[in-house]
Amino acid sequence: MGTVSQVAQNRKWVANAEFGQRSRRLAHLYDELTAKVFPVLTAAGFARLDDVPTGFVDWTGENRIVFQNRESLEWPAVEFELGKRGAVFCKVHLGVLPPECWSLAGERVPQDEAPVWMSPVYMMLSRDSKGGPDCQEFGVRRSLFFAAVTVEKDIETLKRLLQMVFRHFREGFPAAWRNPRHHAVHRNLTLMWGPRNPGRVNRSIPAGNYYRELI
Repeated sequence: MGTVSQVAQNRKWVANAEFGQRSRRLAHLYDELTAKVFPVLTAAGFARLDDVPTGFVDWTGENRIVFQNRESLEWPAVEFELGKRGAVFCKVHLGVLPPECWSLAGERVPQDEAPVWMSPVYMMLSRDSKGGPDCQEFGVRRSLFFAAVTVEKDIETLKRLLQMVFRHFREGFPAAWRNPRHHAVHRNLTLMWGPRNPGRVNRSIPAGNYYRELI
């Protein structure tokens, strides 16, 4: 297991402020992600962003680890949000960034500077989407004596769910999800907002193969 300083300095996406209390456990979570999850993303054509794009931190924050696949017009994005104040879990944000991205302030944002929530379709990965926000946290959600076992179990679940995520990116956003009755559109996907959602906080324009049912 790497030291806290090694983990914090490994990528600029990981803010030093996030490695406070329970730092050893958080380092274990990071090691599990690095060993079991990140290689799966790399093998699927996703690249980790090692340098923070200009303006990105202004939109999202520094406690993110970001992977994007930039092989086509639109860019599938997977962002890992580390728990704050040393909490030993991460959340997984999903979206597909089109060439034309806009912020909630009505500002045009370059595609390579846009965070995942500027996607016209923005989702969260979940262990059980009907189980509420707690199921969107992978890792230790409360203080446990057997925290390491819990982290390792959730990371294995996350690794398995990535295959479903890749399949969803390939198949595209279903037309049936335009106006869903419930945010839990899939057992493991929670739709935060879509192109028809009036609560959406951006006006990014759908484009590309993923959005073919919406264009």
